[in-house]
Amino acid sequence: MSDSFSLYRSTLDSNSSIAISEEEFLKLKFAHDALLEFTYIEEKFDLFIENYFDLEAKIIAMGLRFMIFVTIDDFQFDRINFNRTVVNFLTSCRMYVDQSDRHLKRIYGEESSVYRSAKEGFSREYDHNFEYRVMEALRNYAQHRGHPVYGSIYSQSNEMLGEEFYIKYVVAPTLKPSVFKDDAKVKRSVYEELAQLGDKQLDLRPFIRSYTSSICKVHGEIGELMAADVTEWKSTINSAIETFRVQYEEKGFIGLRAGKFDKDKLIDYVPLVSDFLSWLEKLQTKHAGVGRLPIDKMFLSGEPMLKNENVEQVRMP
Repeated sequence: MSDSFSLYRSTLDSNSSIAISEEEFLKLKFAHDALLEFTYIEEKFDLFIENYFDLEAKIIAMGLRFMIFVTIDDFQFDRINFNRTVVNFLTSCRMYVDQSDRHLKRIYGEESSVYRSAKEGFSREYDHNFEYRVMEALRNYAQHRGHPVYGSIYSQSNEMLGEEFYIKYVVAPTLKPSVFKDDAKVKRSVYEELAQLGDKQLDLRPFIRSYTSSICKVHGEIGELMAADVTEWKSTINSAIETFRVQYEEKGFIGLRAGKFDKDKLIDYVPLVSDFLSWLEKLQTKHAGVGRLPIDKMFLSGEPMLKNENVEQVRMP
């Protein structure tokens, strides 16, 4: 006897079921598995972008502390704090890049245009973005050799705004090119590029922001490449849920599955859960505009508005 397929509820109080074809079952299974892989990509991007947020927040908080208390209690603790947040950031970057590659491969395969385009996107950013190359080298150094942050810059200067003087405070983590000099795991070409800036402490913030901007750009491109497929997969799952809801409305659809049976024995199933789709929607909504942000050209300022300055309030769409 051939296998049978149906939509059913995996609950003790339900015998409700709707027969479906093998083709419909396989379509549901692929849609579910592909959406799960796509959700993993979005979750790992969220881990990355939240670590970037934490890093920028740490820089701001340490600058504010320097401004209010003026003195530096212990710059070594500042260095360790910077290292902790930078290591978390770099680790989540590598996780996102490596594992999004695997998730896309599981969905589309290595020969697909989507997989190749994503891989080419990361390669393009590496080739064309000096800061990207440096940050990749720094991640490698942090993994195999030592702390990524060499030290900290503490700056205090007078700034003229309008007709008044203000005191500007800056705290930033730094990188020193010479730490790469004897590291065989860092590409020589990257070290030589960096060494041209001189063996001095370099403000790490522009490197971090440019690297982040590149990752966000590629993530946005992946989302655009997958948009039509993701919409179709969601529609496939929602259509099955709606079909069952319409026929058995009074019983709801908690525990809804698409099942494959050998006689009465369940041999495979696909969970059909709307909460899973809702979570994916929330992640997509949160990340929708991030890929378009020129993060390397943005910074947060506590600079006061001039008395006669007319500043338009900006609301994000």
